[in-house]
This record gives sequence, structure tokens and C-alpha cells, in this order.
Amino acid sequence: MKDVPLEWKILWLEKRVSSLRACQSVNHQFSTPKAALQSDRELQTAQAILQDYEAQRIEKGLKGRRRANG
Repeated sequence: MKDVPLEWKILWLEKRVSSLRACQSVNHQFSTPKAALQSDRELQTAQAILQDYEAQRIEKGLKGRRRANG
């Protein structure tokens, strides 16, 4: 996913996190504890990656503004 624009990565991950959250309650009700734990881990991983990408976007935005103003 290196050549994919950061904004697209963020959009994809936002959809993935939303989907995982929707499935999470169902998984906890009807799945085995192991499957529910796996679902929780996937959600945590997706959220962490999303936060990292958003931080990169903010950092790039701030750098861009500094150059434009400087």
C-alpha cells in the first residue's frame, strides 16, 4: 500500500474500523471466546494504524503550511 495516497488509506481504514465495530457485538454474542478475542485484536490493530496515518497526515499538513508561510 505504499503507492496509495494517504487519504485513501485513511478512508479505507475508517470503513474497516466501522465494519469491525459493527461485527464486534455479534462476535461477542455468538462466537467462541477465541474468535471474539481475534475480532478485538483486529479492531485494535486497525484503530492503531488509522491513528498513525492520521498523525502522518497532520504532520504533512503542518509541514506544508510552514513551507508556504516561510
